[in-house]
Amino acid sequence: ETAFEFGLGSSAANGVGNSLVAGNFGGDLTLNNNQTNSGGGVEVLSSFSGTGGIGYDASSSAIAMGNAVTGYACATCVNRMAITNRQNNATGVAATSTVTMTGANRQVNGVATAMGNTATFYVSQPNN
Repeated sequence: ETAFEFGLGSSAANGVGNSLVAGNFGGDLTLNNNQTNSGGGVEVLSSFSGTGGIGYDASSSAIAMGNAVTGYACATCVNRMAITNRQNNATGVAATSTVTMTGANRQVNGVATAMGNTATFYVSQPNN
C-alpha cells in the first residue's frame, strides 16, 4: 500500500498452510485433527509506504502460520469436548512487515509474526 498526505494508512497480510475451524454451540465436539505442512513453505509480506508532506498513523502487519486449528463448544450446554490434535510443520514459515515514511508522522507501527503450529480450543456461552 502507498499513500500521499494521509490521515490513516495500513497494510495487512495473513497466510496459513493448513487451517481448520470446528465448533458446535448445541452439543458435543469431537475432533480428530491431523495437519501436515511440507510443501513450499508459507511466506507473508506486508508493506506500507507514506510519502509527501504530512502523515498521521501508519501500520503494517504480517502473520504467517504453518498449521492452525480452532475448536469451540457451548459452555452452558450438556456436552463434552474431545480433541485429538496432531500438527507437523516441516517447511519454512516467514513473515516480513515494512513501513517506509517520508515527511512528518504521528504514529508508525510494524509487526511481523511467524509460527509453525497453533492450536486453540475453548468453550463459550452463546449469545441470546
